[in-house]
Amino acid sequence: GHTDWSIKALHNITLIEPEPFAPSIPVPFDFDFSGFVDAPYALPAEHLPIKSVKERHFNGYCKPEQQFADAFSYFLNLKDTINHTITTFNYLPQKQRNELIRYTNEFFDIIASDTKRKTRIITKCRTD
Repeated sequence: GHTDWSIKALHNITLIEPEPFAPSIPVPFDFDFSGFVDAPYALPAEHLPIKSVKERHFNGYCKPEQQFADAFSYFLNLKDTINHTITTFNYLPQKQRNELIRYTNEFFDIIASDTKRKTRIITKCRTD
């Protein structure tokens, strides 16, 4: 749900090296163009085949299938915690919290389904 980043260009990404010679870990920031924030001025990157930042388009790099599986499992284990955080975040009106729950549950539905995660994520990964 976030299209305003690039690892290659280090755009809205910082690389953290946990220890010398270890692979860097990309950490994104600046989420105003993400579907989760859904800022009224946010537009998806022009090169992507989507018309709204609320549309999901996997723009990540290919990894071994087990790494994808581990990531899906990691986030699925956080579903209740994430949804609880949203539903109890009283600084947002209830209507916005309901929309965020719907938006995050769409993500969880994708990664919980073998078919959806294969067609929407794994086969869409970048090799460039």
